[in-house]
Amino acid sequence: MTYEKYIKRSYENIWGSLKGEFTQEKVSYFDIHPSETVLDFISFLEERDVSGSVLDVGCGNARNTIAFAQKGYDAYGTDVAGQAIKLARKHLKLKGVSVDLKNASVFNLPYPDNSFDIVIDFGCLHHLRKSEWNKYQRNILRVLKDKGYYYLYCFSVNTPYIQGHRRPKNRNWVTHGNMHHCHYFSYDEVINYFGKKFSILRKYEWTKDDYPERFKVFYMQKRDR
Repeated sequence: MTYEKYIKRSYENIWGSLKGEFTQEKVSYFDIHPSETVLDFISFLEERDVSGSVLDVGCGNARNTIAFAQKGYDAYGTDVAGQAIKLARKHLKLKGVSVDLKNASVFNLPYPDNSFDIVIDFGCLHHLRKSEWNKYQRNILRVLKDKGYYYLYCFSVNTPYIQGHRRPKNRNWVTHGNMHHCHYFSYDEVINYFGKKFSILRKYEWTKDDYPERFKVFYMQKRDR
């Protein structure tokens, strides 16, 4: 089984386990409230008068995609799990907003080149193995317009421990459940990888109250070709 197929099956099971229900718990993976970090990014874009279209890759229940739609952006979301898209559509009806959703992989985004002014990744890249990063980046660059904005939210290497799993001290990644991969990023690792194609506009570390995992947040802008 390929890793992409494994991820799809895994997240179909994860999102399917909700049985179409939402949770209001703000520390939950399934939270329907938009992330504070995404709301801050939207404020950053508004300060720069950035409008237009936004793609949320790995959108889950569309909580962050909806936040953009509510601010007047032309919002699109993709997720590899059909069960996530099903729940996201229910969420759209609940909020009364319009978002274009597709069940699709970040490795095969179903959009023409230069389609989006903004792309956001809230927790997708850090579940990809390093051998798949180039394919990921090529797809992001392909659909993002020149000088378009890219938001990345990923696990931080400063995370002290992982709930329910032992993380080796001598490496910045862990695989559990046979294949499920988590990569923990340093600032330098992200900057060195994305810096040739993107300007790094802002970076910071964020965590939730009483939650062990820490996250790196980056605002980037695609360089001219």
